[in-house]
Order: sequence, then C-alpha cells, then structure tokens
Amino acid sequence: MSRFTHAPSIRNVLFMIASWILAANLYYVLRLAGIGEASSIQVLRPFNIKMLIFEATTTGLLVGVVFSMLDILLSGHFFRKKPYGLLLLLKSLSFLITLLLTISIVFIVSQSIFKGIVIEEAFWRLGIFYSNWSVYTIILYAVLVSIAINFIKLVSRKFGPGVLSNLLKGKYHIPQEEERIFMFLDLKASTTYAEKLGHIRYSQLIQDCFYDLTDVVHKCHAQIYQYVGDEAVLTWSVQEGLPDGKCMECFFEFENILQQRAPHYLEKFGFVPQFKAGLNMGLVTVAEVGEIKREIAYHGDVLNTAARIQGKCNELSERILISESLKQSIMQNNRFKTNLLGSVLLKGKLTSVNIYSVQRLHQPAPTKPDLMPA
Repeated sequence: MSRFTHAPSIRNVLFMIASWILAANLYYVLRLAGIGEASSIQVLRPFNIKMLIFEATTTGLLVGVVFSMLDILLSGHFFRKKPYGLLLLLKSLSFLITLLLTISIVFIVSQSIFKGIVIEEAFWRLGIFYSNWSVYTIILYAVLVSIAINFIKLVSRKFGPGVLSNLLKGKYHIPQEEERIFMFLDLKASTTYAEKLGHIRYSQLIQDCFYDLTDVVHKCHAQIYQYVGDEAVLTWSVQEGLPDGKCMECFFEFENILQQRAPHYLEKFGFVPQFKAGLNMGLVTVAEVGEIKREIAYHGDVLNTAARIQGKCNELSERILISESLKQSIMQNNRFKTNLLGSVLLKGKLTSVNIYSVQRLHQPAPTKPDLMPA
C-alpha cells in the first residue's frame, strides 16, 4: 500500500509517547508537591529541576517508543489470533523489562551528566535506588498509567477511529446532518461458500477476511460502521475519502492483500475469497442511539442506495460500482478510470440512477483464482 500514509500508526505512536512523557513529568510534579514521603531518591539526587525534567522526559520518550513498537509487533498477523491470556502475559513481561531497563539507563546517564559521577559509582547508586521501597511506587504508578492508556486505546479501537472522541464530546447527542461516503463491502458467492464449508469454517473465513481488512481500514482512514454477517460497511468523511480517490483505493488495496495472502486461504479453505463493493456519497443524519450499547448511527437514503448499488455487482459482472454523486465529486484522477454503465432503477427507488464501474490504472488486475476447490 505504497500510496497510503501510515498516519494512523504514527498517530498511535505519538499518542503513546506524549502520554508517557506527560505521565512521567506528572509523577515528579506530584512528588515535589509533597505526595509521598522523602526517600533515598532525593538523598542520592538532591533537587535539580533540570535533572528531573531530563529524567522524566527521557524516560517517557523511551518507554513510549518501545511500548509503541511492542504494540505494533504484538498486533501483527502472527499474534493477532493468539489467546488474550498469552498476549497479556507477553505484554506484561515486556512492560516490566522495558520499564526497569529504561529507568536504569536514564538513572545512570542523568547521574553522569548532571553529577559528573563515574559509571561505577552510578551503578552502585542504582543498586541503592532499587533497594528502596519508593521504586515500587514508580512501578505501581507506571502500571496504572499503562492500564489507563491501554483502556483508552481499547475503547477507541472498539468504537473505531474518531468515534470515541465524538461520543465523549457529545457531538451527536443532538442529531445533525453530515455529508459522508459509504461503502458496502460484501463477500461474493457467500451462499456457496457457506454450504461447502459449513458454519464453523465459514465463520473462520469471515474472521480471516475481516482481520485482513483491518490494516486497510486504518491506512485509508476509514471507519467501520457495521459488520453485518459477511458484509462490512465502511464510511468516510468527504475530507478523508475524496482526496486521491481514497475511498475507492481502499477496495483495490483490500483485493491486493487477499491476493498476497492467497497461500493462506488456499491451504485453509481451498480458494481465495473475492469481494464486491458499492459506494455512494450524500447527506445523512448522524445521531447517538442506544443506552446500554451506545453507538453512533447513520440514517438516510444514502446508505440504502449504496447497498442497492452493491447488489448490482453480480448482475453487471463488476467488482466495484459507484454512484454518480460520488463520481462527480472526485476530481480528475489519473489513477482511476470510470465507465458509465447506464441508468439503473434500483430496488426501492422511484427514479433511475447512473452507475459507474471503476478500474484502477497502472496496475495489473488481480488474478481470479477458482472460487471453490475442485
């Protein structure tokens, strides 16, 4: 996905680093404000504001960077389906080792820089530092900070990018209108797959496909509005989805990932799944709904039309179809070619709508493996 930026990953890394730097400095502020008794830390290191700022900022920076890298590593394909208990154990051990190593390194470096202490004496002081009970307050504080940061990330991931902040701000407590893009992404030949695989293996297929969709969603700045059976509904603000035809690029990149993972699908299921998509853009009403399971819901004919357009893919032998409103809104783009297929009367509509097929240029079309094993 060379044309996509990795902005979501970068934002996550920056969030982690900023959070840990802030938390580390806050710890020293609380200590200096009199929270906690004086300890050997203060005896060994008399008050030096520059040294404290250096230690707090450096510790927060290093911990934030390392934890971000570990988080990315443990979110990869290999770990993604591992039991939560195993992942929790790995993260906990990594957290403790990283924290202790970082504290040790920063302690020794700060002693050398600000006190002019030789390495041997710095290590001796480090031993005294770790023998004092107050070091455990640092570890406990770091554990609480880690829980808070991971909770925020977990809730944000559960709701989807940008949704949590809108819920916290109460942005959609009162329904309002927005112009948005919607993609209805559906598995082709789903009934055939379900009959051949059985319910359990078919569900595993859907899990694998949507796992692979996750990375694309992050990189193309989409939000997953809903999973409905073997269908995913994606949405963008016009500011995120229109530039460079990102909303359409998302579909082709998902196809690429499925092709790259073809050996996995062939070995596990005997075929490589294919998807079809329908896209539409227009004005929808956005509102918070529900009390027990609150979420942000979109209402309007735009969604119904996008679903109906997707339903025409098989009939028109196309993988991706878009509405005229979306086609007209996308500026001239030399990465895509659109072709008017005609005016179609969609189910539930009183008037016909123009539908366009989309082809991505400068890249060979994906191969079409057999849908089912022989």
